[in-house]
Amino acid sequence: MKNIFLIIFTGFILIGDCSFAPNKKAGKNEPITGIWQLDYYPDSIFIHRSINDCSEWTSDYAYNIQFEGDSCHFYGWNENGSEPVLKVNSFLYRTKSKDPYWEFKLETKEKLLIREIDEMYHHDSIIRPYFPYHRVNKVLTMDALKKRIAKEMFAGKYKVVYNDTLATDKIVELDDNLGVKGVKVFTKYEIKPDIDIEFSLPNYFSFFNPEERLKAKSKYDYLSKALSFQFSEDTLILKDYEVLTDDGEDDIKLTRPRMKLLRLK
Repeated sequence: MKNIFLIIFTGFILIGDCSFAPNKKAGKNEPITGIWQLDYYPDSIFIHRSINDCSEWTSDYAYNIQFEGDSCHFYGWNENGSEPVLKVNSFLYRTKSKDPYWEFKLETKEKLLIREIDEMYHHDSIIRPYFPYHRVNKVLTMDALKKRIAKEMFAGKYKVVYNDTLATDKIVELDDNLGVKGVKVFTKYEIKPDIDIEFSLPNYFSFFNPEERLKAKSKYDYLSKALSFQFSEDTLILKDYEVLTDDGEDDIKLTRPRMKLLRLK
């Protein structure tokens, strides 16, 4: 344990001195090679039936990381990119970037810890906590995640128990292919596991028509109804929102429920 501590200490805590920086490129058959997924994303979405409350925004940068040769590829909500990887020792790696950079610690063949280290102030570095990852067979795409959320969280028939927003039938059906029946005008619904920083409506849910979206001049210029979803046992609650502006910064405040749908057995 003392040797491990000294390696980490000289390689990373004192990285402000370039003489201590690792400079060996990672090889093609490193034990870290493969695809890794953040432990609690997206699983936490299905446990809590919420997107924003459990994500903590860490997967904004990378919910999947793929190591190929001397490069790592980041797959996140809004950030996607690649960086060269340097090998420090048999279980410790880092990105080549200097400020900030990512450190990868291989705990076992199936467990990887990563953290971001920011040395903006040279020796006075900012070291963040590790985030746990596990091996997976393929990269999780946003489209695949949306379909899984639709199937496991939303798909089913609902009785409309409260509604002052849209014209609906007494029964509304949401299917696992993001189709909707029983809501006048709209034929599709949408959720966003990839949070839009410019319009960060918590737990985004909307009704829309795909034909009108294709004809629209912009991504906002078509008939749709954006709401925020919340589950309470067998009831799907869709809440309205308002945009508050303070010192030029927009903030979204959720307001009262506009629809309540009771899932039928």
